[in-house]
Amino acid sequence: MPITRKLGLGAVVMSMTLGSMAFAAEPLTDAELQAAVLAGGCAGCHGTDGNLSGLSSRSASVLERQLLNFKYERVPSTVMTRIAKGFTDDEIGEIARYFAQLDAR
Repeated sequence: MPITRKLGLGAVVMSMTLGSMAFAAEPLTDAELQAAVLAGGCAGCHGTDGNLSGLSSRSASVLERQLLNFKYERVPSTVMTRIAKGFTDDEIGEIARYFAQLDAR
């Protein structure tokens, strides 16, 4: 049963992320879709558009630096350190660029 719940939650987060992209003016490139999928895991706390915590109003460089600070434990965090460690530095850059460009769409 726990596996079913986990898959169910993942499906909900993915559908929320992809659903929010369905209204984009232009089709997403493969790279943009990859970034959106990576960022999908953030939706539970930050929302699909990043507005729950102001992610979409920050620059990509600021977001990337903060995520890397979490990953390498340069700043204290209870949850974000564990989450950030699950991504490569390149993936973190993609996630940061994804949230930074949301206001532009």
